[in-house]
Amino acid sequence: MTNLLKNAVEAIQGRDGTDLPPGQVSLALFSDKSRITIEVSDNGKGLPKENRDRLTEPYVTTRTKGTGLGLAIVKKIVEDHEG
Repeated sequence: MTNLLKNAVEAIQGRDGTDLPPGQVSLALFSDKSRITIEVSDNGKGLPKENRDRLTEPYVTTRTKGTGLGLAIVKKIVEDHEG
């Protein structure tokens, strides 16, 4: 969860002083009888189309200082918990 929120915060940085609305990170929780869904969203600049399908692959990053491991680890944790 920490990694998802960190990525969302990083995605909205740099919006100050632009014509864009202020950056926003949202966290939503939904539940039914058998599961809980946690949704993290932001209004950052988004990802280039060519990277979207590979977003959770190890070592795929759009950041100059990123390792590309964060979302791969998040995906593995979610899968290990049958999410």
